[in-house]
Amino acid sequence: MVLPSLLLCCLLFALSSSALVKVDNATLPTALDSTYSVQSSGAVIVSSSQPGQVATLTGDDTFPLLAIAARNVTIVDVRFEHGWSNSSGGCVSVFDVSTLTLVNVVFSHCVSATTGGGINV
Repeated sequence: MVLPSLLLCCLLFALSSSALVKVDNATLPTALDSTYSVQSSGAVIVSSSQPGQVATLTGDDTFPLLAIAARNVTIVDVRFEHGWSNSSGGCVSVFDVSTLTLVNVVFSHCVSATTGGGINV
């Protein structure tokens, strides 16, 4: 069967857009219904399940998306959107961190009542 090039293009785009967010070895759903918390005495890596492709983590504008307590935190190829906090860190809060590395990270529609709309450190 021969697929028209436009259909093939759209099919390939849909397949390539399926990256999920991973926190260390745990794969998160695309849409969260509550804050995902992780604590480590060492390093935490938040990344796309498909390196080089941005994975999106979405909330419903009623809670922060991630709360991370770790000495070293690295976030790569992730888009955070629609997080909210009545204190700080609308999409992400990082605690007890010595080194924070962000590579190709986007914060969209992340709101905080005080500080750190996108990320609070």
